[in-house]
Amino acid sequence: MAHAVPAEVEAKLLVPRGADLRALGRLRQVGDLRLVSRGTRRLHTRYLDTADFALARQGVALRVRRSGRRWELTAKWQGSVEGLIHRRPELTVPLAAEPRGRFRLSDPDLHVLLAARIAGRPLRVVLVSDIVRHVLDVLPGDAGEDAAVLAEVALDRVHLHGEGGGPQARYGELEIEQRAGSVADIEA
Repeated sequence: MAHAVPAEVEAKLLVPRGADLRALGRLRQVGDLRLVSRGTRRLHTRYLDTADFALARQGVALRVRRSGRRWELTAKWQGSVEGLIHRRPELTVPLAAEPRGRFRLSDPDLHVLLAARIAGRPLRVVLVSDIVRHVLDVLPGDAGEDAAVLAEVALDRVHLHGEGGGPQARYGELEIEQRAGSVADIEA
């Protein structure tokens, strides 16, 4: 399965203070790397699973996310962690609109990969996250404007909660996701 699904390579760090997130967002240089702000966006994400958490028990996270007017469906499988670097299979497909009513896996690739795990059980929202994300592109310090982005830095203010309220958590997170660069660029 993992060979058929693209891999996500990223580092994630907890940022306990909002002031630290804001200071990181103002950086324009880190060592030999240049940081270019792409602005801030809001993400609304609903994590789906069966009533008995069949996907979670099998190491799969399934989410529906809205970013601006766009909707997408993403499945992530358990991967590996070496130090701060996480590698895991991730498949994202665009959705034409917000899913309404009972959720069905209409994408053929995701259906093939997840149908047996779900085994016909209905999917329901198990967790909601609302994120304010400030995005920075990481570029080589000496590169021109058309240089390939080595990595994307996401500075997130996260609010986790249940569908109808319930227990909540708020925290800050720094995520560095590989783009055209290498794991060494993420570590740098």
